[in-house]
Amino acid sequence: MAFAAALTALLILVIESALPTTARILYSDLLQAAIVLWAAYCAWCAALRSSGTLRQLWMLFAFALLILATAQGVETYSQNYLRLSSIAPWPSDILFLLWVTPCVMMLLPSSAGESGGIDWRQTLAFAQVVVVALASCVVFGMPREAILRGAAEEILPLAKIAGAILKTSSTRKS
Repeated sequence: MAFAAALTALLILVIESALPTTARILYSDLLQAAIVLWAAYCAWCAALRSSGTLRQLWMLFAFALLILATAQGVETYSQNYLRLSSIAPWPSDILFLLWVTPCVMMLLPSSAGESGGIDWRQTLAFAQVVVVALASCVVFGMPREAILRGAAEEILPLAKIAGAILKTSSTRKS
């Protein structure tokens, strides 16, 4: 817990620091990935100490966080090293959408019970959720048309949308 608090405090210090913008973005992206990796490790440790259904839920959550940390790492690399355009979708965008898949799987009932065997019904349900998530990532029709027609006021990668919404809402309140 202290390690997570230290990482979070360091993240806040980096964001509020007087570092150049590019350095702040890089360090904050790396710290965000570290925080999520630490959470994944903690979830994995909880899974190892649990049994039955609870163990499966913790493992799915740890896997989801691992996907999220990977997405953050790919986004950091794409933004800070490759300097990809924010107009085109980034490879990390798909991972940012897919990390939710194991969390959705946590809500599906398990039919294998305590036997420890492969739950094929749940495995196939997982595959369906992944296929639907991938299909939604690949189809970029409507946003692309808005961009091409000049109807988009701001074009951001998926990872930056929440921050932009919060920034816009906080400036409207003041």
